[in-house]
Amino acid sequence: MDIQPNFLNFAALKRAILMKYYLIIIFSFFSLLLPNSVSAQENYAKLYEKQGDKALEAQSYNESLRLYVMARRFVRNSPDLDFKIAQNKMMLFEYAEAEAEFKDMIRNYDTINLNVRYPKLYLYLAQVAKQSGKLNEANGYIEKSLKDNPDISTRKQLREEQRAIEWIRNQPPANPNVHIKPFGANINNGIASSGGQRLDTLFIFNKLLSNQSANGMGVVFENLKMYVDYSLVDIDFHTPSSHLKLDEINDDKYNTANVFYDTLEKVIYMTKNTGEGAKANTKIYTSRTKNGKDWSKPKVMDFCKDDKANYTHPFLVYSNGQKILFFASDRSGSFGGYDIWEYNMLNKYATPVNAGTRINTPKNEVTPFYVDSSSTLFFSSNGRAGFGGYDIYYSQRTDGAWKEPKNMQEPFNSPANDLYPVIVTQNKVGYLTSNRSNKDFDSLKTCCNRIFYWTVDGNAQSGEPIAKENTAYRNNKEVVWTDGDEDDSYEDNEYKSGGENWTNNYSKLLTQDFNPAFDLPLALYFHNDMPKAGAQSTISNMDYRTSYQQYLALRNSYLLSYQQNADSDGVKEIEAFFDNTLPYSYAKLESMFAYLLKRLQAGASIDVEIRGFSSSLFNANYNFRLSERRINSLEQLIAEWNNGALARFMEEISSKDNLSRLRIVHLPLGSSYSHSPNPITLEEKRQSVYNIQAMNERKIEIKIIKER
Repeated sequence: MDIQPNFLNFAALKRAILMKYYLIIIFSFFSLLLPNSVSAQENYAKLYEKQGDKALEAQSYNESLRLYVMARRFVRNSPDLDFKIAQNKMMLFEYAEAEAEFKDMIRNYDTINLNVRYPKLYLYLAQVAKQSGKLNEANGYIEKSLKDNPDISTRKQLREEQRAIEWIRNQPPANPNVHIKPFGANINNGIASSGGQRLDTLFIFNKLLSNQSANGMGVVFENLKMYVDYSLVDIDFHTPSSHLKLDEINDDKYNTANVFYDTLEKVIYMTKNTGEGAKANTKIYTSRTKNGKDWSKPKVMDFCKDDKANYTHPFLVYSNGQKILFFASDRSGSFGGYDIWEYNMLNKYATPVNAGTRINTPKNEVTPFYVDSSSTLFFSSNGRAGFGGYDIYYSQRTDGAWKEPKNMQEPFNSPANDLYPVIVTQNKVGYLTSNRSNKDFDSLKTCCNRIFYWTVDGNAQSGEPIAKENTAYRNNKEVVWTDGDEDDSYEDNEYKSGGENWTNNYSKLLTQDFNPAFDLPLALYFHNDMPKAGAQSTISNMDYRTSYQQYLALRNSYLLSYQQNADSDGVKEIEAFFDNTLPYSYAKLESMFAYLLKRLQAGASIDVEIRGFSSSLFNANYNFRLSERRINSLEQLIAEWNNGALARFMEEISSKDNLSRLRIVHLPLGSSYSHSPNPITLEEKRQSVYNIQAMNERKIEIKIIKER
C-alpha cells in the first residue's frame, strides 16, 4: 500500500488526526422505529460504519478508526469492520496494532477464503510486519497469499515486497560507529516533532500540538496546530523548546512548518497553509527583515502563488555564484507524487526545474538537504529499494549531473519512516526525523514522528558522504534492529555478555556526560513491593541506592524462579535486565547528579519531575502509595548524594520565584499505566513478580529537568 506523506499537507494531517466528526443521526429516534434490539444494534453499526467510510475517503484516518471501533461495539463477527479497523491502524503507522488486527482476522474467520474476499489482507500484513523489522514473518505472509490470490495487481505488489525483503537481507549490518538516539522531552514533547535547522546556538523545528478532551467516545484532539519551535543549544545540550515568538511565522490562522533561515540576506522561507479541501494547498512563503526585529508580512513565492499544487520543504543554498532553492512539490511535471525541484532565484526569468529521474521516482521524494562542500543532496524517498516506508538517500552532483542515489543504510534508516536529514558537522553530527520505535525511549510509538540525534565515531574524511562499506552481509539471516530479541549476531558483543565486565565498560561510556535532551526520560527500577514492603506510608525506609543494590543482588533468584516456566528467550531477557538495564540506569543517574550540581552552582534554579509507577499486583490505592514511596527513595538519595552537595539547593530559596533552587516534583501514577496481567491465584502472583513485563513497569521515571 502506498502510504502518502500526509505530513506534507497540514490540512491532510489535520484531517488525519482531528477527531471532531459530528454524527447527524439521533440514534434514539431510530431505535423507536426498529422492530427489535438486534436490528437496532445492526443499524447503529451501519450508521457508524457509513460515517467512518466518509472519514476514510477524506483521509481522516483517526476519525474513521474511531467510528469503525464504535460500529464494532454493536455487532459481532464483522470481518469488513475488522479489516477497515486494521487498515486504518496501518495508515496511522500503528504497525504492531495493525498486525495484531490482521492476525485476529485470520484466526477468527478461518472458514472464509480471505485471499478472495480481502486480496490485500496478506499484503498489508506483510507490509506492517516488514515495517516492524520482521522479515521472515513478512515473507511467510507473502508466500501464503501467492498460493491462491486471484487479484493480478495484488500479486504484482506481493512480488515487489518479496524483492524488497531480499534487498534488505543483502544489505550490510548497521554501522557500529553510528550512534542514533531520540531527543528527550525537551524536544519531543508534542504529538509529533520533525525537521530542524541548526543555526549555531539555535535549533528550529516543527511541532504538532493540540488540546485534548473527552466526549464519552474517547479522546478528542481539538485545535490541532503545527508550530515552529526553537531550542537553545549549548554544545550538545538542548533547552526545553518554546514557540518561536514571531507573529509573522506562528499565527492563529496558518499552520507553519519547515522554516529555513537565510542568515546572509535575513530572509525566512517557510511552509504555510490554512483551510480545508481544495483551499488547503501548502505554499512556500518568505518574510524579510533589515534589523533582525521587524519582519515583513509573509508573502507567497511567485512561482507557486497561483498553482493548486502543494509546495513544501524549502532549502536554500549559495553555490558557484548561484542561489538555488530546493523544495518538494507535486506540481505539474512531477513523475509521481512529490518530487525534488530546483529554482534559480538569481534568474528572474527562471522557472522551477525538476531534479530529474536520477533523483525522483513515481512515488515521493521529500525533505531535501544540500551540502555544498561535497555537492551532495540528501533526501527521503519511498520509491526506491529501502528498509521501510521512507528511507534517506544521498546523491552527488558531478559536472552538473546527479549520480545514482545511494541508500544511507542502517542505522540512519530503519523499517519505519526516516526523513528530514540534517547535517550539522559533516560526517560527525546531525539530526533526522523518524517514527521508529526505540529501546532508549519507552514511549516512542510508530504512529508519531520524533527527532533523533546522530553522531559518528572514527575518522571520516571531510567532504565524503556519510556511508560505510561493509563486506559482512546478512545473507538470509533475520537481523532485527529494534530491541535485540531476534538475531543480534552483528552487534558489538563486548557489551552484551553481561556481568561485571559489561557494567564497568558500559559505565565508562555512559557516565562521561549527562544530557537532558538525550537521556530523558531516565527509568529506575525496583524489586516487587519495594521499598518498604507492605506499607501504607508514602515515605520510603531506604534511599534508591540501597534499593538498587538489593535488587541487583536478586539476579540469580529471578533467574531460578523464571526458568521454571519460561523459554530460553525469556531467560535472556531477565539476564539482560540485570546485566544491562539496571547498571545502565544507575550509571546515568550518577552522571545526572553531577550535571545538576554543575548547573546549580552556575546559578540555575531547576525543577526535576519524577513519575512513579507500579505493576498491576495489589489494588490501585496501594499501588499509588507504593509509587510515591519509590519517588521518595530517589529524593532521599538526591539529598544524601556526595555528602549533601545537592541538599543545600533543595533548601535554598530562589529570589526570582520564591521556590526552592532544586525542586523535586512528584507525580505518582501507581498502576494506571500497567499492562501486565492482573494476577488472581497465588501461582499467578508469584509468576507476576518475575515477569519481565511487570519488572519493566516497577519503576520511576525522571521525566523532565527544567531550568526555571
